[in-house]
Order: sequence, then structure tokens, then C-alpha cells
Amino acid sequence: MKNNNKLLISIGIANAFVLYISSMLFPTNIVLGNNSLTPILAAVLTGFILSAVMALPEPTMKAIGLKTKNEMHLAFVYLVFNVVGLWVLGRIANYVGFGVSSFVVVFVLGFVLNFVQYFVWKMIAGGGKK
Repeated sequence: MKNNNKLLISIGIANAFVLYISSMLFPTNIVLGNNSLTPILAAVLTGFILSAVMALPEPTMKAIGLKTKNEMHLAFVYLVFNVVGLWVLGRIANYVGFGVSSFVVVFVLGFVLNFVQYFVWKMIAGGGKK
């Protein structure tokens, strides 16, 4: 269980970093912060909420009986959760301080986050190998 907590925290930090850098590179498409939250706090909050969302794909797949054949299928499932999570967080921008200009931006950001999360997963958990 400690390894899972370490993984979720690491993914949350990586998410926050990617979100913050993305908002600096594309300020018209990705906006962090509002009248209540600074951009850094909004990145951290959004990153950790998205990290919590990333704990849901495997239990959800198990509950509906979906089995993946390889890592690419699993990556696609995680991409769907990333995109949906980002889209929902972007729709509640008043609360989390994260806004996006379009669904295309959400999809590209979700794709980038998917790669970063995979890299963190390989580094921390060894890709699930024990």
C-alpha cells in the first residue's frame, strides 16, 4: 500500500509540473488560477485531483469485466480517464482554477499526461513488476 501512495503522490507532482509548464507555454489555451487560487496552487490541486482519478481505471475495468490484452490497451483506457478527468476539471474551473480553451487542448494535454504518468509508473513501481 505504501508503494501505491508513493506512486499517486509522484503522479500528482508530475501532473502539477506538466500542467504548470503547459500553462506557461500555451497561456491562451490552458489557464491556471482564478481569484481564489494562485496558478501554482491551481496546478497542484488539479494535478492531485487528476492523480486520484488515475486510481479509478483498474477498479472500474474489474467491475465491468473489461480485460486488457497488453499495455497499449491499458494506456488507451488511462488516456480516456485522463481526457475525461481533465474535461470535468476544466468545467469546474471556479473551484479548481484550471481552464482549457477546447476539447482538442484537453485531448493533447491528456495524451502528454498519459506519457508522463507512464514514465513515473515505470520509475516508481517498476511497471508493476514485483
